[in-house]
Amino acid sequence: MAVRATLTGALATVLALVGLAAAETLAPQVLREEIAIARILERLAGEPAPEIVVVRDVRVVDPVDGIVLDHQSVVIGHGAIYWTGPVAEEIDVPGAVVIDGRGLYAAPGLTDMHVHTESASDWLLDLACGVTTVREMGGFPWLLAAREQINADYMLGPTLYVAGTIINALPLEGYAVTPRDAVSARRVVRQQAACGYDFVKVHNLVPRRLFDAIAAEAARFGMDVVGHVPHGITVRHAVEQGLRTMEHLKGFIDDRTLQMGDQDYAAAADPEVWVTPTLSAFRRLAVQEQSILVSPAARYVPARVRARWEQLLTVPEDDALRLQRGAVGLAGQIIPALQAQSAQFLAGTDGANYPFQITGFGLYEELRLLQAAGLTPGEALRAATSSPAAAMRAAFDFGRIRPGMRADLVLMPRNPLLEPAAYADHEGVMVRGRWLARQTLDVALAELAMIYADESPAAAIDGAAATLLAAEVHELMADGFVFNSRILREAAAALERLGHREAAADLARLGAAPADGPCAAVVR
Repeated sequence: MAVRATLTGALATVLALVGLAAAETLAPQVLREEIAIARILERLAGEPAPEIVVVRDVRVVDPVDGIVLDHQSVVIGHGAIYWTGPVAEEIDVPGAVVIDGRGLYAAPGLTDMHVHTESASDWLLDLACGVTTVREMGGFPWLLAAREQINADYMLGPTLYVAGTIINALPLEGYAVTPRDAVSARRVVRQQAACGYDFVKVHNLVPRRLFDAIAAEAARFGMDVVGHVPHGITVRHAVEQGLRTMEHLKGFIDDRTLQMGDQDYAAAADPEVWVTPTLSAFRRLAVQEQSILVSPAARYVPARVRARWEQLLTVPEDDALRLQRGAVGLAGQIIPALQAQSAQFLAGTDGANYPFQITGFGLYEELRLLQAAGLTPGEALRAATSSPAAAMRAAFDFGRIRPGMRADLVLMPRNPLLEPAAYADHEGVMVRGRWLARQTLDVALAELAMIYADESPAAAIDGAAATLLAAEVHELMADGFVFNSRILREAAAALERLGHREAAADLARLGAAPADGPCAAVVR
């Protein structure tokens, strides 16, 4: 799907409606919300995770073999799975914290393979829904910093894998870099490799000569190319050049016409290729939007954003929207055709990239839609657990409950091999060995709902409030939290317009892009 231009969530859309003056109150308000959410995540992290945890007498779900092993114990140490086996053979670990797994299923944490994180609330919502890993599909240095802080246990969130800043012929309002020839395309790949990104991401408008140069340079640096099948390039050529994951069914759907495109479905049968349909990203085109607005999960969306979604429901349908709705039907034809060729699928939401999407809960919807499109429950579960690990060349790191793997698991009362929706009723989530009980997560979600409940216009900010805002950001960053740098810069610009120059300069400095080095040229 197309990348939106956004400050955070739908803030840019709201500002376009209410005018520039609103930025003077709304941008600082968004930062206040981020601070409050950061404190929730900080509290959830609490004390260091226990060194040893035992999940005792649980049913262990293996999505790869499609089996459940009864009466198992899982021993976790220092964030990794140390031992698994029958409870009768459980190794003795003095001082271990024991979680009673009787009557429950332990399944791997879910992975969302296509996200564009803007707010810390996305991390909270993901964890609350059992999503313990995400693949960021439009990277910036602040996401790399968040990845490292999360891995080092200085902040709490799902484990992040981060693609480089999108490569495209158009800048996408700051979301893409735009090499003009093969030489500069190769340079961008080298910069992204040096900066520390995990993948190279291509978008719609990448001419074949640039695409081939990008793919060749990525291969030299051991980086996979992921993203869209660009216009004018066949699916087979993209695969042969090394495109490892294909997003949104691009190529099979001609993005220029929203009509059926390349029907060479056998090109996706390569065992080193995966397809991420992101069916839930089409939700805005389905006649289901009202149900999202009245769902309990809508509380976790800012009131101003929900109001904008409600306005969208009143917009008359035009030819463009009808054409887009038609593309939804094409997905229902393409996925069975890909299945017939034994194509491999990944679960991704493109969240929170469009109206009527709610992070975390959107992955539940994606699993439902994948099953409706023809995947079995077991296939859908693999698309959100073991297949993402394989696609990211991390099959020994996560995606199953096995010794040596990251301790990411979810406990639930029903078998997710039969119904992946069982994740929605989980009893708790473990992320990198840290146990988050359902009751604890529910309290955190209630706090998030309170943060986002205020429907009144954001209050004007005075000098004292501006100083406090900057001080709170300093405090949290000193403790290891990483803010979206764009949120900091937008708040700084608003404070500057209000005359609070010292606080503005402070926030601008904290949100500044690197001044030099390989990351500097690819920062929005």
